[in-house]
Order: sequence, then structure tokens, then C-alpha cells
Amino acid sequence: MEYVRFGSAGVKVSRIALGTSLRGQADEAAAERMVHRALDRGVNLFDCANVYSPGGDRASREAGVAYAVNAGRSEEVLGRALKGRRDDVVITCKVYQPVGPGPNDSGASRYHILREIERSLRRLQTDHVDVYFLHRFDPETPLEESLRAMEAVVQQGKARYIGVSQYQAWQVMRALGIQERINAAPLITVQNPYSLLDRRLEAEMLPLLAPPWPRWGCGGCSPTPRSPRPSRAPTPPSSSTRTWARSASPSRPRTCSASTTFPAASA
Repeated sequence: MEYVRFGSAGVKVSRIALGTSLRGQADEAAAERMVHRALDRGVNLFDCANVYSPGGDRASREAGVAYAVNAGRSEEVLGRALKGRRDDVVITCKVYQPVGPGPNDSGASRYHILREIERSLRRLQTDHVDVYFLHRFDPETPLEESLRAMEAVVQQGKARYIGVSQYQAWQVMRALGIQERINAAPLITVQNPYSLLDRRLEAEMLPLLAPPWPRWGCGGCSPTPRSPRPSRAPTPPSSSTRTWARSASPSRPRTCSASTTFPAASA
């Protein structure tokens, strides 16, 4: 296994990461064995989120339906699987998506962020995550509120670094500007989709990565093709790649290249 720097940080991670959304994989024992096999092969980067659950359905998650019970189950699986080996791995986790029907069960408010980091740590059976992501940009919460809350998480020792997911280039630069102004630790990575069907990064994010910014890099995640369904014609293998994004496959967890991350340089 080869190891590279994670974004703009100094921490080293395997080029292959294991995602634990576990869509279509309801067997938790099998999921734990998958984590153990990844560890045995040298993988030390594991991506999770407070909303992921084995067999979880994306539409239900986005709507906040039924996840008051199931949200976070993937964290529990990962916590059990990593027991005794926590100090050998890098765990990423995310916050924003609906985890229940309540008015404060989603978003990037200080209330939600500080509540959910505590819940995630309990489920993961650890005292910190290594990278904590804002899973989406929250138009209803002032960005400074979100970033101050994330900085509080870092200052409390509950996360080592922070990143963002599904952000546009202007949102990344705005975040970096706010972090510089409030003297907060800057983002180290951005996790966004990129495929033949979704090439928005080429219009704004990739130009942002161009020189003179130092140490910026990019790579891809190779999703497993969908298994053909009896009632439909077989689906051809997908040629899409994604940068630290969800796999196109609902049936298997993804593996991603750690070098996919778009590290955020300080403004």
C-alpha cells in the first residue's frame, strides 16, 4: 500500500480509502469483516457520516424519513470493527444531513454540529475523529456560525482537521476567508462529485486548484457498477469517477483514492 498526505495536512493516509455508507449491505457482520480485510491490506483511511446506515436508502435519508432510528448505524459498525486498532487509522465523519424529523435534526447550526459530534463519537467508540466534514453548504445558517462551531470541535480535541463536502468554489473561498479572519484552522480538503455526467468541477473548482496554489491535488473514486435487475436490461459498467463522493453503486460500499481530495490552501 502507498501512503500520501491527506490534502494540505501532514497526516499520511493510504491511497485507497474505504467508504462506509453501506447501501444495500444490511449484514453488519459482513461489513465488519470488510473493514478487517481492508485493514489487513494496509488501508488506514475510513470515511463515514452520522447519517449512514447499512442498507440505508438515499431518498429516505435526504427526506429525513426513518433515520431517527437508523442514522449512525454505520458508525457503530465501524467503531466495533476498529476496536483495538483506533490509533492505527484515520477516520473521517460528516454532519449536516437529516438524522430525524425534528427541526434541529439537520443543518450546520452550532446546535446541530455540537450535538452530532458527541453522538458520532459515542457510536464510533472514540474520543475524536480525524477529519470532520460539513456534509453540505447550509443556506439557512450563517457560514461563520458553522465554522466557529467546527473550530470549537477542533479546539475541544474532538476533531483533528475539518473539511467540506459538496461546496462550490466560491463557498470554499468564503469559508477560508472567514477562517483567516477569526483565526481558525483552515479547511484541509473538499469532497465533491466528479464524473462524466457531473463535470461541474471543471468550470469552477479545478481552475481554483491551478497554480500558484501549493500542494493541491485531485484523484477519483471508482464506483462498483450496478448489478442488473431481472426486470431491466443489464447496466453497463460505469466509467465515472468521483472525488471523495458517494459511489454510484447502491449495492456495495465504495473505495476511494485518498489523493482525490482537493486540499484547501489558506487564503
